[in-house]
Amino acid sequence: MNPSCPPPRSSNGLTPLAEALTAIRCPIIAFYGARDERVNEGIVGFADGMRAAGMPFEWHLYAGAGHGFFNDTEPAYFDVTAGRDAFARLLMFLLTALPA
Repeated sequence: MNPSCPPPRSSNGLTPLAEALTAIRCPIIAFYGARDERVNEGIVGFADGMRAAGMPFEWHLYAGAGHGFFNDTEPAYFDVTAGRDAFARLLMFLLTALPA
């Protein structure tokens, strides 16, 4: 683990408070299900805060997907199309964001 980029603390699916943005020291990629209104309320504010802090933040919103769309152990939540796209994007992000 890179000590300058500690693992995030769980925010129970909610967007971190603006004060927490100063602790972020690495690029972030995020994937959201469009039907997850509770979580999605904070996306734009978080993106604006990250931009103001000069930190890379890439996010993707999947139409028709809900919270937990990536969880393939829960058929009621899993969205195969969104999950595959998110996984491919995550792999590319890791290839470019992590040091060799």
